[in-house]
Amino acid sequence: MRKLRKLVGLPTSDRRLLLKASTVLCVVRIGLWTLPFARVRRLLAKTASEGSQPNGGPSVDRVTWAVSTAARYVPRSSCLVQALTIKRLLAGLGHEAELHIGVAKDDKGHLEAHAWVEREGKILLGGLPDLSRYTPLPPLPAELH
Repeated sequence: MRKLRKLVGLPTSDRRLLLKASTVLCVVRIGLWTLPFARVRRLLAKTASEGSQPNGGPSVDRVTWAVSTAARYVPRSSCLVQALTIKRLLAGLGHEAELHIGVAKDDKGHLEAHAWVEREGKILLGGLPDLSRYTPLPPLPAELH
């Protein structure tokens, strides 16, 4: 009940942004579950350019807040789901951001992967205390501008 009161107490613009972030998170999650990764990226790029609001709307910080908050309520919102979501939302607002995917081995030698998003040298989403242990994969072709 307290969370519902908190939601209702948010400004209308934040509630709309949270709803949009939740929707995109769900779509990305289902997309990654059912489609190849490259196809999901192409679809996100296409929808970002169609619904574009260049340099208008919420700030980068508010978008980051909305995705982080919504991810707590959308099941299986992995780092990749969150990274693709914030990249898509920022692209629709005309903001450049870089998606990074890195790999590392855990203590047992198993491969782990992690995704994060940076903008102007600052990690927006997916920062970990020891991000340096991940070896970044080569950049993916730019599909979300």
